[in-house]
Amino acid sequence: MDEKTKLLIILIVLSSVLPEIVKSDVGIGLSYNSQAIVVDDLKENCIVYSLYNPFDTDVTARLTVQDDIKRYVSRIEPSEVFLPGYHGDPNDKNAKLANKADVRLCFYGNPLRWPPFYPKDYGSGVVASSARGRVSGATGAATVSSVSAPLLLRLGSIQSFYRFSGIIIITIMVVIFAILKIKKKLPERKKKYCEKCKKEFPAKMKYCPYCGERIS
Repeated sequence: MDEKTKLLIILIVLSSVLPEIVKSDVGIGLSYNSQAIVVDDLKENCIVYSLYNPFDTDVTARLTVQDDIKRYVSRIEPSEVFLPGYHGDPNDKNAKLANKADVRLCFYGNPLRWPPFYPKDYGSGVVASSARGRVSGATGAATVSSVSAPLLLRLGSIQSFYRFSGIIIITIMVVIFAILKIKKKLPERKKKYCEKCKKEFPAKMKYCPYCGERIS
């Protein structure tokens, strides 16, 4: 094989590989202002993430939640966002960050844990994933890139726990007071007493079952 033939083969291989290298310039970025969120019980609180596309390839991106905090997610809006490729100045970082879409991640506090309303922390994270082009359901095999961020979910507050404890204590005291009040109004059960055996018996009995004496 002469040198010209080898060079031709190399050029053909490069011409088929280089477009793929250019197309591989695809991805997603994730920006946020906080790594923690506090959600009081029976209330909703949200945190906003920005998904941005600093590359020149169109992508569809979505935000997902990991681990134990999934069950406290009330909504993710929007569920997917389309981000066109960036074709501006490659050195303009601010412009790249401006090529973004905001996603609101919301949690709802559920007091069904033990002890109820007692504050608890869940350490987890969120993942921003992207698929090439405009697609629906940018997950699974379609995902070409992803980036994650830590998130601490603090569920409940000590103030709510104290209020809940106070309500429980007051409720118990009211129930006890009501029981004592009702018991006081009930007529006392009459009993008969055997002087010989020194024992009490129900009022319906006329004779002592031990000595046979008449009791009164």
